[in-house]
Amino acid sequence: PLELAQLYLREIKLLDHETGNYIRSIGFKNNAGGYENRTRTFKGCIGNKSITTLRGKTPEAEGVHLFEGFMDFLSMLVIEDKPRLNDNVIVLNSASLLKQALPLLLQQHYKFVYTWFDNDDTGHKATEAVIKFCEEHPPLQHTAMNSPYADYEDVNDWLVHLIA
Repeated sequence: PLELAQLYLREIKLLDHETGNYIRSIGFKNNAGGYENRTRTFKGCIGNKSITTLRGKTPEAEGVHLFEGFMDFLSMLVIEDKPRLNDNVIVLNSASLLKQALPLLLQQHYKFVYTWFDNDDTGHKATEAVIKFCEEHPPLQHTAMNSPYADYEDVNDWLVHLIA
């Protein structure tokens, strides 16, 4: 929805130096000032690759929701019919950046960690890493949120099937 796009996304104009053509993409800002970019045919980062942290409505949130990518985060907001969560959000922008996010779980003194990871090997490994981290750092409690979309690749794929 346009309202969510205006809150979280920017239109990015990219120059393809090989062809001289401009490509328009949607961009999602990360913590390093870079933008995660998407078109129908391109998925990548302009600038430095990093996670994205977003504050929820609750000033001292006890929970944090972890997403692999911004499309899954936005899809969850559409499914929940909310422009913003009460808890904080960390979008990894790549499962390989989980190591950047884990220390933040301790710095913010969270109690609850919710993962919305993909239903593939990478998502399962990331979930296992979060479970282990939470076990090593009580009182963190982990909840995997992927049971409603267990038959789909990820949250975005689930949304596509819900609205089809």
